[in-house]
Amino acid sequence: CTDMAAPILRVRTVTAFVTLKRGGDWEASIAAASSVLGAVKRQLERCGLEVQTTRLATNNFTEFVDVKDENSAVEEAKLVEDICARHDISFVSLGGGCGADLELAASLVGPILSATSNVFLNLQLESFKDCEATSQVIELLQRGADTDDTEAQSHCFRFTACCRCKAGIPFFPAAHWSTGEEVEAPVSFAVGLENSGLLYEALEASAGDLDGVTEAVRSRFETELEPIRRAGDEIAGESGANFLGTSVAPGLDHKSIVDAFELLVPAFGSSGTLAVAAAVTKGIQSLERSCGYSGLMLPVCEDAGLAKAFSEGRVGITELLCLSSVCGIGIDTLPVPGNLGCKSMSHILADTLALAKRWNKQLSCRLLPCPGKEAGEKTDFRSPYLVDATL
Repeated sequence: CTDMAAPILRVRTVTAFVTLKRGGDWEASIAAASSVLGAVKRQLERCGLEVQTTRLATNNFTEFVDVKDENSAVEEAKLVEDICARHDISFVSLGGGCGADLELAASLVGPILSATSNVFLNLQLESFKDCEATSQVIELLQRGADTDDTEAQSHCFRFTACCRCKAGIPFFPAAHWSTGEEVEAPVSFAVGLENSGLLYEALEASAGDLDGVTEAVRSRFETELEPIRRAGDEIAGESGANFLGTSVAPGLDHKSIVDAFELLVPAFGSSGTLAVAAAVTKGIQSLERSCGYSGLMLPVCEDAGLAKAFSEGRVGITELLCLSSVCGIGIDTLPVPGNLGCKSMSHILADTLALAKRWNKQLSCRLLPCPGKEAGEKTDFRSPYLVDATL
């Protein structure tokens, strides 16, 4: 590898994917995943890249924990978390539920997240009835923070609703594996990258020419991602693991996505923003070996510029959904007033699901209700992973 140490690109996560079975040897499966993660991490660091975290995503927990008993389900989720900690895995996503299993899984989200610190969960929405059940989960998670009267105590950050999200997304909380993803390798893995600085350079290279954005993004990203793919292929060959590819997202302390967009439009959210988003997404989707959402991600409270645009009213739920029609992810880390209510949250989930169904897109919706806060007040996340914004 050549030295690639630069603030424009770093690895947020190397995520391994495994299938856990009821009564199976979870320790062995997680140990195997840890071995692959460690090898990938070391190889990427030799390439000069900072690797922030290693993570594990499993199939839906309803398939391998005792969901008939809440206490057993919680204890087994904690066991998986403990095994991961012993094997130096930072975070674990236990999937969640879908279809006939969704309501049962939904009833266990709150207890599991309350009893753990590094476990993430998701629910796969398929119907508008699912939206109602999921909004109740979010409300319960918010209610758990009400005693402290601060969103900093909420578990909502570790939960999302997914709409047509495929297995193999390296970013949390949407990450999950599927028993239907039958591959010969017992461990699969993907690399999730932070790239706001790289996007800025790509759009800067387009010199304000909207027609040149797609090729500028494709060319600039391919140059930086190729050594990462080579490293992934090398470890896959040595370990027998299955390398899924790379996925890109913004970062907290690089150039904001907003800065990049405003090289081409007067202000993020103004006319032209949708066109830039579409062109950037087309460039990202043309990349070789991409996985995950495979599109432009716009997480409101994970990007300082997006948080500022949201606070100033330049983008809101409607605008984010509009942008999601041409890019990816849907609504992520969106702060909402604590009194928004279950029905309103259900409607937001329903809009996201409708968009995903209409255009067959992978979208998710992660809402962050702020207990005791109303429109016009500022959030208080106290989190290294989130930027505060005005509701």
